[in-house]
Amino acid sequence: MANTLPDISVESEDWTDLSDVSGIPAGTQYLITNKHTVWAMLVESDVKPDIDSVDGVLLANFPSVMCSALIKSGSNKVWAKARPNGVYKVATLNLQEI
Repeated sequence: MANTLPDISVESEDWTDLSDVSGIPAGTQYLITNKHTVWAMLVESDVKPDIDSVDGVLLANFPSVMCSALIKSGSNKVWAKARPNGVYKVATLNLQEI
């Protein structure tokens, strides 16, 4: 297991570049786990998705068999955005290099 990184809060108003905020370079293999209230949308792309984009993969919230995503080595940047649910608008993600 690699060093544990601090959790990342991802809001619903804008896309977050997970490589930028975590320090894990794009192209590195890592695991994303959604630990909190709302689902998160993930998009792999070298460029930031449009703010209104609904493309991508949904990451369920913990505990669920769908709460983690494996990002394979050689991948582009991964962008994340919380999918709001009522008053809940922040997803808490943990990234772990593998």
